[in-house]
Amino acid sequence: MINGGGYRFMEEKLRRLFDFQRFIVNEDLQEVIDSVEARHTKAMLTDDELDYVAAAGDPYLVEQSKINL
Repeated sequence: MINGGGYRFMEEKLRRLFDFQRFIVNEDLQEVIDSVEARHTKAMLTDDELDYVAAAGDPYLVEQSKINL
């Protein structure tokens, strides 16, 4: 199996489990969901942090913006 294919398979499996959880509450699954949300749910990014986000995928964006300052 191609690496990207395995990732898409697991992503789809998780999506289905989360959808299942909305209708039939499973305590074990809810513990996993709560744990993931606790680790990965963060506050909004600050303006300073947003300077490092390259939405278009340009890895040199930060370097270019520093030059223009």
